[in-house]
Amino acid sequence: MKRKKRGPGRPKKGKSPGTPEEVRGALIRATIQLVRERGARAVTTTSLAAAVGISQSGFYQHFENVDECLGAAAVTFAEEMRLLRAHRLVR
Repeated sequence: MKRKKRGPGRPKKGKSPGTPEEVRGALIRATIQLVRERGARAVTTTSLAAAVGISQSGFYQHFENVDECLGAAAVTFAEEMRLLRAHRLVR
């Protein structure tokens, strides 16, 4: 008997995604990456959960909705760009 394949939004068995802070950070990084590659419309709870290895419902333990996640990603991206710029000015 064949086993059913897990859907893209389900984590692999036995895989621990990390602490809540690590998962939240991973979701933010995945959001930034998705926006870079495919645009903001590609950012969904399903795509983010699959990228991080958590369930789709697990996404909601970290963010209320996709817009909140996009906002956190925008703040993180802006801070990274500020630090990059400051580093370049220091050299």
